[in-house]
Amino acid sequence: MIDFKISAHATSQIMTEGKGKNKAEKLADLETEITAENVKLSELKESSKSWLNKLEKVSKLNNELNELKAQPEKIELSQTCVTYLENWVKEQIYGYKFEFDSDQTLKGITVEDDAIQYAASALGWGMGIKKNQLRFSSEFMQGTPDLIIDDLVIDIKCPESPRTLPLFAKELPTKAYYWQLQTYMYLTGKAKAQVTYVMMPTPDEILKKVAFFKAKNLVGTENKIEFDAEFDTIFARLQYENDFSNIDPKHRIACFDIERNDSDINAIIERVKQCRDYIYKYLTI
Repeated sequence: MIDFKISAHATSQIMTEGKGKNKAEKLADLETEITAENVKLSELKESSKSWLNKLEKVSKLNNELNELKAQPEKIELSQTCVTYLENWVKEQIYGYKFEFDSDQTLKGITVEDDAIQYAASALGWGMGIKKNQLRFSSEFMQGTPDLIIDDLVIDIKCPESPRTLPLFAKELPTKAYYWQLQTYMYLTGKAKAQVTYVMMPTPDEILKKVAFFKAKNLVGTENKIEFDAEFDTIFARLQYENDFSNIDPKHRIACFDIERNDSDINAIIERVKQCRDYIYKYLTI
């Protein structure tokens, strides 16, 4: 089996933290508690009942500390991370990637090139900007950034509707994109990144699919005339709602700058190493 590398779009899935404390955190807590109890012990009269009780407690805590130190190191991963690794191993076994399809994903893929051109014009990136096709890979990570302009890596996001456009957000609303862009900056050697949301019309093919299911739920399909009339009404409304031609670009684009964080990049590398250990220890059949 090939060595595991994390794809940029999935970095957040392995960077989620598991519930509960790991061994290092538990050791630190015990050591802090023992120190506090020893201070209390020193304030008590030696050989008194309170002193003996406190001494016994300190002894038990020290035994617990030594037992914990003697325990072998466990690979502490979140369930989200473990599930991702299990699916990754299955992909290696069966020989194909498990793709997640949705209307929102399909829209993003379909309108991405137009979104890049619209943003390039509105934000002054220059004419002739095209989506990056070069896939970057290192020992631990891999990915294909949407755009690389000078020292800036840009990832384009196309919201499903104005409702999901973070127009008024002051900070990047989705942590997953932060991890994705840190991965891109590491792969490309860039110092800055940007997540650019661009509100683009949903293609008619997707709107027709939505209109079909809405009409079906409302009137059924037994009466074709009634169904067609409902479908046409819904489809026309969806087209109207997706016409952004008269909307100012400042109300269609939301940009969020991200600075390179080498500490977090190193954390990704360490997590990939943990993931590899987990795969070899628990998921190798």
